[in-house]
Amino acid sequence: MVILKHGCDVTVSFGSYGMGVDQELKARVLAFVEDGSDAAAWPEDTWGREGESSLCILTDTVAATNRLYDGIVALIPPYSTRAPTMVTHIDGRTHASRMPPESGQ
Repeated sequence: MVILKHGCDVTVSFGSYGMGVDQELKARVLAFVEDGSDAAAWPEDTWGREGESSLCILTDTVAATNRLYDGIVALIPPYSTRAPTMVTHIDGRTHASRMPPESGQ
């Protein structure tokens, strides 16, 4: 029996607060994915007018999925004034940067 996989093992979404995506972070994520051996493919879907896009990373094993997810989580800062970036594991875990709290509060 052949089992066909539907969906992404790891999804990375690059958003924008109206100033475009964080190109530096996107380049680091792409380099991490391209330089490793865990990703089998990573098609990109563009969906915004300011460079917003999502990577759909496909892997061959659960261990590879976990390594990619954990590695990308480590790249995403907790706060970003430029653009939100989120990584989602196929099992539902997510990690995202968010707007920093306003100072003085």
